[in-house]
Amino acid sequence: MAPMTNAERQKKYRERLKQNPIKYEELRVRHLERVNQSRKRGIKKKQYNAIFGIDLQRIYTHRETGPKKSYEKFDNIKTQNEHKIKKAVGIKGKIRSRLTRLAKRKLFILEIHKFFLRDDISRPTAGKKECKTKNKTKMQIRLLTDTMNNLYKIYKRDGGKVSYAT
Repeated sequence: MAPMTNAERQKKYRERLKQNPIKYEELRVRHLERVNQSRKRGIKKKQYNAIFGIDLQRIYTHRETGPKKSYEKFDNIKTQNEHKIKKAVGIKGKIRSRLTRLAKRKLFILEIHKFFLRDDISRPTAGKKECKTKNKTKMQIRLLTDTMNNLYKIYKRDGGKVSYAT
């Protein structure tokens, strides 16, 4: 017997569900609740856009003819009232993530690490046993070839983006 496709599996699952009317009704009601919740979220977004969009239209229709101060006032009012409107309508603000900041930080750390491992920036010590172990990885001790200020100038010249902290 050949393996079933996803469509065939779904069809078989639905047929089995229809044989058990209690479970079928329970799943159908749960699905309807999810659909209604998603529709409510869409309505809230539409309400927010309608409320806030009307104000935008009213203020910016005469943008070229009106004085600039009225637009600055609107921007201040907008920032003050935006939170209240969002709260009344039930919309959450932008969710910020630490992941992007952490990922950028890791990239900068790797970039700096590669820079200091270059042969023109640092040189390894002569001895075989002169090494340090960190996180179960052995690395030979390296000595810088120049002062940190001069190395920072080289780093910036090569296109480095991180600033030098004293």
